[in-house]
Amino acid sequence: KSPEHYVYFALMGVRGLRTGSVHGMKNTVSWVRKTDKAGTKGERVTRSYYLPGLRKEDVKEDHIVVHAKGGKVLRIYLASALLRDVQAFARNLPAGGKLVEMTTQEANDICKEYAREAGVPDWDRAHPHRWRHFFGTYWARKTGRDIWKVKSLLGHSDIRSSVPYVEDLSPEEETELF
Repeated sequence: KSPEHYVYFALMGVRGLRTGSVHGMKNTVSWVRKTDKAGTKGERVTRSYYLPGLRKEDVKEDHIVVHAKGGKVLRIYLASALLRDVQAFARNLPAGGKLVEMTTQEANDICKEYAREAGVPDWDRAHPHRWRHFFGTYWARKTGRDIWKVKSLLGHSDIRSSVPYVEDLSPEEETELF
């Protein structure tokens, strides 16, 4: 419906980017880190992170610069047609302008709206992060379930984060990974 939505969904679906890396987000996350093998002891860990989202300055001649989780800055290469579309959209933005100016809630709402209009069953369960899951699962199948390639494509720092995308692993195969 809008160039902004096209850029958002294209970057999420074609490159599997995290939603926060595209539109930006500030978040604080807490979890309990296991401190023993049995998983009976743990310590509360809290991390805050800020992702600025994609800005006009992040669109380069042959790639885009993505600010990812963990402070990583990635060069993402796109198919030439998509890169041209993103460059054309970015040209119309002011310096420092964000390619996708929306909140996390707006991204969720837009995803549900498009899913409903497309006739997706259970459209109310649609969520932007599902684009990333689609990307990871697609490439897991395409690479013969090569978990190391999936890990690299998704930018995971820990191989265990990539396991859900590599379907149909036997218990023995999963055990070998850890």
